[in-house]
Amino acid sequence: MFIKNNILLKVLIILLLLNILNFIKFANAESENQEQNQEKEKQEEEKEKEKEEEKIKPLVSIIIPSYNSAKYLDRCIEHALKQTLKNVEVIVINDNSSDNTEEILAKYTNDKRFKYASIHPNHGAAMGRNIGMDLSTGEFIGFVDSDDYVDYEFFEFLYKLSKDKDIVIGMFVNSTNDSNKYFKHPKWERYGCVGDTIWRKSFIDENNVRFNTTLKIAEDLNFREKVYALKPRRMDAPDEGIYYYYKRREGSLMNYTNSFIDGMTDGANKSEFNSSSEYRNVDFILFKMKIRPYLKYIKPASAVLIIIIIIILTIVLICCCYRHRKRKFAKLNGSNEKNILLNNEDDDDDDDSVINVDIDLNINDVNNNNDIIIKSSN
Repeated sequence: MFIKNNILLKVLIILLLLNILNFIKFANAESENQEQNQEKEKQEEEKEKEKEEEKIKPLVSIIIPSYNSAKYLDRCIEHALKQTLKNVEVIVINDNSSDNTEEILAKYTNDKRFKYASIHPNHGAAMGRNIGMDLSTGEFIGFVDSDDYVDYEFFEFLYKLSKDKDIVIGMFVNSTNDSNKYFKHPKWERYGCVGDTIWRKSFIDENNVRFNTTLKIAEDLNFREKVYALKPRRMDAPDEGIYYYYKRREGSLMNYTNSFIDGMTDGANKSEFNSSSEYRNVDFILFKMKIRPYLKYIKPASAVLIIIIIIILTIVLICCCYRHRKRKFAKLNGSNEKNILLNNEDDDDDDDSVINVDIDLNINDVNNNNDIIIKSSN
């Protein structure tokens, strides 16, 4: 009896262990299923999040390098954040400013579209723009200098023209430091400004195009040269009165000197552009920049020259008219004189007969007289 009870107990224990094992397996399977489900849910959430992020991904990243320009910085940021194109991000790079730039930037940190970075020591606008490009997440990149600003519709206007384009070039106008009166620049000078253009980020990044940080001036022209050498798909926006407002300042491309242009020409890596027609365009631009200081003298001189030419042409015209009339008058006089001469010839024939008669008579008289004289001498 005791043995039977032991066997029964063992069987029960074995059955219990089997049940426990089955329960553990089931629990593990259930746990694995839960983990898999959680993983799937997590992946789905991430996908949804990515989709949401794609929906709100900035269309244009507006990069603003800033150095001691607190006087204009508020205006610049306000115009950037209040763009009619809503999906923008504004990135300000404070280049070790010594004014109250940092205080101004702190006011905008609650706006999710705004971010800024500070660098020490000062590195220049080229470095600031490069850092801004690294931080940007937009489909396109736009640049605005901190003492400039853009129309509220500016980036929406350019973005609407950007389909299948790598760059879209807008219009800019400028003023001097002491004036708020803006005026348009000649089209060829637009090559020297990067702020009037939006640049497709993927195109810039894939070709690793960055600003040359060794240049103290005209780094924007150098940047444009590099991009144009890659033959981007580009479009020049029409002039519809939507502008980038540029403030002419010290060290600006628009205040170039001949030494700057010579340095720019020598410093550029021309081998990159020899096969590009765009390099010839840039060469022409540099030439135009070199002669521009003399244009202010040429314009008034041209006006004087035009007046002189008009006077000379007037004199020539008067002389031609006078000569023509003189010839015509001479021709008419010639005809009249001919008629008079013909008329006179008839009169002359009659006179000749009279003269002949007179001559004959006189000769006879002389002969008679001679005879008399001879006779008298005898």
